Amino acid sequence: MILPYQMIKAACETERPLISPFHERGLSNGRSFGCGPATYDVRLKQTLWLWPLWGRLASTMEVFDMPNNLLAEVKDKSSNARVFVLVQNTLIDPGFRGGLTLELTRFRPWPVRLKAGTPIAQIKFTQLVEATTQPYVGKYLDQSSDPEPIRYEGVDKRNWLSYLLSIGRRKRPEPAKPVMDYDQGVGAKVTSLED
Repeated sequence: MILPYQMIKAACETERPLISPFHERGLSNGRSFGCGPATYDVRLKQTLWLWPLWGRLASTMEVFDMPNNLLAEVKDKSSNARVFVLVQNTLIDPGFRGGLTLELTRFRPWPVRLKAGTPIAQIKFTQLVEATTQPYVGKYLDQSSDPEPIRYEGVDKRNWLSYLLSIGRRKRPEPAKPVMDYDQGVGAKVTSLED
């Protein structure tokens, strides 16, 4: 079930608010933000330039504390999509807590300046059939409200560049070749794949 306005608002009025700070519908930089009919529109925390055909990390003013029975989807805000400022759509898992890092892209041949406070994305909340027994405990749990770069698990942070460079030097495995039952003749179906 997708949460409507009143359920999003109620979830933000608990001891552990779903979204902090929570706002009713409002306007910022000519665009709506806050709680809508069935989504919550979040705002940029920092002013930034978004260059043509280039990605940029940004963060929201809002912080999230997801209960184990909710999943959220980060979606483009249509007023931004109409000027080709896009958010890479992603999920906020049940159990996630912290600031939200967004990946923004500009698909026009000139840059655009986005001011702090500009509404940037919509968050749609879906209630799970039952609370998950495996809530999010990943590497971005309790991340700050500033943009967070990628974190590589099991890699020494001091050697991340060496790690990235080594990926390109690794020998790629040969693709699997189909094994055919030749007793059946031409046109036989593939029955398995070699490792």
